[in-house]
Amino acid sequence: VYCYVISSFLFSVPYLFFFFFLMIRRPPRSTLSSSSAASDVYKRQLLECMLERLRDKVPLVRVHAVAALERLQDPSDKQDPVCAEMVRMLQSDSSHLVRRAVVTHLGISKYTLRHILARSRDVKEDVRSHVYSSLGGKLEMRVLSITQRVQLLTDGLGDRSVVVRSACLEMLKGWLDQSQRDVCALLRSLDIENSSDEFSDMLSKALWEVVDSGLAKPELKQGMSCEEAWYLQARVSMIHQVKGKDSHMFETEAPSVFAICEIMAEEQNPDYVQLQLLRCTLLLDLSEEGGRRKLLGFIRALITSNHATVNLELVVAGVKLVAAMEQGHLLSGLVVECINELVDPLDQESNSDETLQEMATLRETKAVLLEHEQYGELADVDSRLKELEQQESLREHSWIQALSIAGELLQHVTKMDGSLQGLFELLVLPGIQHNNPATRLAAVKVLVLLCVLDCEEAKKRSSLLMIHLESDQDPIKLVALQGLFDLILLYDLEEAAKAASAANPESGLVSVTDTLIGFLDHENSELQTAAVEGVAKLLCMNKLGAKLSQELLTKLLVLLFNPATQDLERLQQCLAAFFPHYAGSSVQHQFVLGQLLVPTLKVLLKAPRSSPLSKAKPIELAQFVVYLCDTRHTNPEAKIGGCDTPHVIVAKAAAEETRNSASDLEPKLYARVLPLLFVDPRTNQTGLRVLRAAVDQVLEYVDDKALHNKLGKFASELQQEDETPEASLKDMSLSPSSRSESVAPDEPVEGGTRRQLHKKNMIVMSDEDEQPCEGEQEVDLNEDEREMEVARELVTEKQLSKMKVVELREELKNRGADTKGLKAVLVTRLCELMNAQE
Repeated sequence: VYCYVISSFLFSVPYLFFFFFLMIRRPPRSTLSSSSAASDVYKRQLLECMLERLRDKVPLVRVHAVAALERLQDPSDKQDPVCAEMVRMLQSDSSHLVRRAVVTHLGISKYTLRHILARSRDVKEDVRSHVYSSLGGKLEMRVLSITQRVQLLTDGLGDRSVVVRSACLEMLKGWLDQSQRDVCALLRSLDIENSSDEFSDMLSKALWEVVDSGLAKPELKQGMSCEEAWYLQARVSMIHQVKGKDSHMFETEAPSVFAICEIMAEEQNPDYVQLQLLRCTLLLDLSEEGGRRKLLGFIRALITSNHATVNLELVVAGVKLVAAMEQGHLLSGLVVECINELVDPLDQESNSDETLQEMATLRETKAVLLEHEQYGELADVDSRLKELEQQESLREHSWIQALSIAGELLQHVTKMDGSLQGLFELLVLPGIQHNNPATRLAAVKVLVLLCVLDCEEAKKRSSLLMIHLESDQDPIKLVALQGLFDLILLYDLEEAAKAASAANPESGLVSVTDTLIGFLDHENSELQTAAVEGVAKLLCMNKLGAKLSQELLTKLLVLLFNPATQDLERLQQCLAAFFPHYAGSSVQHQFVLGQLLVPTLKVLLKAPRSSPLSKAKPIELAQFVVYLCDTRHTNPEAKIGGCDTPHVIVAKAAAEETRNSASDLEPKLYARVLPLLFVDPRTNQTGLRVLRAAVDQVLEYVDDKALHNKLGKFASELQQEDETPEASLKDMSLSPSSRSESVAPDEPVEGGTRRQLHKKNMIVMSDEDEQPCEGEQEVDLNEDEREMEVARELVTEKQLSKMKVVELREELKNRGADTKGLKAVLVTRLCELMNAQE
């Protein structure tokens, strides 16, 4: 029966395959069994025919073909044709139904699993949700690696679709069941200790939704594991967030501050456990005097501990707790006192210089001893050198620790006081001159935070940030760049720079804003992205002049559509969020974008072939800007006075540029842009007529038949909406033009058609303007003379070829000529007759 089906209608009637698919999916027991006598030829024919159906043009046929081939695949073999074809469909098939069917029927192996997991980021939510449902039902958690588990949960729990998130939660419930309902075992399988804070937050919310009352609650105890500490902190945090700190559940499950301090005092606790307990303490009531004193003593000892193994995250969490207990000058005084105990700048600087000199001498001595093979003395020198390196490493760690404490402190204060003013001389000034880049990076961060607190401090110290921005390493440049942008948003640094330049003209100071804007073209993608974010903020806050704003908007639009920046995800996200916000915040911004559209398109069209901009798509940029300028989408409640709207401005600029263009690309581009424009005929008849005039003018320069018809149809629609369609559009002239420009583009004039003359004039215009012929006089022909010039021009076959055969025969019949023959013969015959009559 199978052979008959294959040979009879398998290739001729593909829509009858559904019945055949059902036969293959549910065959008789003896047909495809291991003892079946089916020949290898039959199996090969069956496989080839079904593989062909995987490329059928009907999606439903491909879906059934995938289901039918489930029994014929070998997932463990990379060379298996069925698996290879299914993987191809999983990656590139246009139908989401087919991709979903492949997820269901594709066998899971080490080779196919990564392709199935990649569908957790599919564009269709039903495919994404089906991935989680399928994996949760037929795959055990232990088959996946830790990285795959974390990535799968991150994608599912962070998905915007409720359906996908629900499917991910069901999969998480299945994983919890596989862990014997033990939350800590599940956390251990996810390696929660080394996970990111973002994943920890998503997982804590997910566990709050899936964990029921039957599970054991976390308890505070000695010798807690990392998973137990995290689960305690996550549950207390969720109770605090959902139920509130005054709820009965929070009072019963949250531990006391004193009890947490007792557990943290144990020396054998890992740093991760200490960190989770400190974060849990931030949620508790810190007004209890006994627990408060014990906590302050523990944090003070933690902050001032001077050894290389101190975890900086613990120190920062301790400062946050101090900030939660103390405020104002008491907070800054306490923290600065701890910093003074940690480092002494004078001793540190002298000891560091002596240590560095001694280390340099020992390295030279070590090289000499190695050369002379004096190994006895070499051991002593090597031992001393390692000791000095350890001391220098500890000194550098102390500086970074002190700067980290100061940076966290400055984030919790709102104004400058006496204690904070001493931080600059104590930490910042020596730190930014340190040899270690990590120390300089921390010092620059503290300097930025100090400048943010006070305007005078910002104007005084911004020059230090400029020095690091121009001459330091890229990570330090990045911090200085972001800090300077923030200071420009807060304070007017340009005035301070101008005053300093006026006081010292020979200093050669450059404008702060110009320096920052220069990073838009930086080769480092992180610095370029930071510059884009800063410029976007300045534009949204209207901190820049009108001319500079237009230049920067053009540059940002080019960056958004530049193929070279398409892989910079953060830059693309920033610009994609900035432009709709910028256009929607003010109608004036829409006018600015409308004025910039044509100049920006010219930048793309005139880009050299060696530039990445030559591969950009100008029509996509035009569609994006036209959408932004449409007040129906971005500012529906805005009221615009007068006939000029952003779209009318775009139409005027497009018509003017088309008239002055020497190439065919720009008219074609603007012919595709104009139908996207909208003018409300009920409230703006004048603007509608301006748009009509622009469309008519662009129509004169469009050679492409399809574009000409499309634009002509749009012109007809505009004419129907015009209340005075019979009125001339002469008064709607978009630019100064001579009488000759009212002639049709292909109407014959002296020297060729109008379009041909336009191109010739654009080519020789610059030479004629620069070097006019001697004795050249302007000739002003009146209207009668111009009509005579046009009348004397001969008719060409190219013009007549646009006529239909019926029209040609009608003209020949009126002239008494023969009407038989092909179109080419008719055109030639009519052309000769018309020229003879002329």
